[in-house]
Amino acid sequence: MPGSLLSQVSALASPATFVWSRLMDATLSLTDPAATAIHARVERWALDEAPLPGRLVQEIVDWLYREDRFCRGTLAVCGREVGPSGLRLATLMVINTADEIAPTASVSRFAQAMPADAARVLAYPGETGVGLQHLAILVGRQAYTRIWPQVISWIKASADLAASRRWLSISAEEVEPH
Repeated sequence: MPGSLLSQVSALASPATFVWSRLMDATLSLTDPAATAIHARVERWALDEAPLPGRLVQEIVDWLYREDRFCRGTLAVCGREVGPSGLRLATLMVINTADEIAPTASVSRFAQAMPADAARVLAYPGETGVGLQHLAILVGRQAYTRIWPQVISWIKASADLAASRRWLSISAEEVEPH
C-alpha cells in the first residue's frame, strides 16, 4: 500500500490533524526560522514514499484500531495474548496533550490497565514548528530541553534499579548453601 494513499486516508479521517493543524503550524512558524526549518523537514519526511504490505495495514487497522486488541489484552503474538495487564517492566509514557492521533484519554486508559506502579506518565503540551504534534516529542526543540532530560533520568533510574535487583539476586545465591 503506497505511503501517499495512507497520507490521503489519514487526511480524510482527520482533516483537523493532518491538514488544518499543519497549515496553522506552518503559519505560526513563519516568524521563527528554526521552527520553520523543523516544520519543513517534517513536511519533507511526510512526503517520503514507503509502501507497506496491504495485509499488514489491514491487520493494524482492524486489530489495533477498530478492535483495540492490544489495550483490551486480546492481541495474539506468537500464540500468546498480550496487553497492558501483562506488562511487567516499568514503562514510561510521554503524552503530548496537543496530539489528536494518540489522545491523552487513550494513553491514560492503557496506563490504568497496567499493573500498579508499572507506568509513569509525563505530560508534554506540544509546540509550534513540528508540523504534526504526533512527532513533536521526536523533533520539537522544547521536547529536547523539557521532556528528554526527564526521559533520560527515568532510563538511568530504571537501569540502576534493575542493576541493584540483579546484584541482590546474585548476592542471595552466593550465601545460600548449594
